[in-house]
Amino acid sequence: MIAPNNPIIHFNLGLAYEKAKNDNEAAKEFQKVLTIRPNDTDAALRLANIYSSMTYAYNLIGDLAKAAKKIPYLKIKVLEKKYEQE
Repeated sequence: MIAPNNPIIHFNLGLAYEKAKNDNEAAKEFQKVLTIRPNDTDAALRLANIYSSMTYAYNLIGDLAKAAKKIPYLKIKVLEKKYEQE
């Protein structure tokens, strides 16, 4: 890859994989975005959506809780508390 640390490239790859219905690869790309840019709420929400469709409930709860902390209008206190307890 030409720019392995470019979160925009990984995000766009994630979108392409998502559109192609390749959830495993899409999730990997959105995880790379979050490794590079942990506060990227778009990537966190897309990853949470993928996990929900893949029935990875634990990952879904964690990613939603992280997103909720960064987006004021998306405060989900129940999820935040459940995630922090585990």
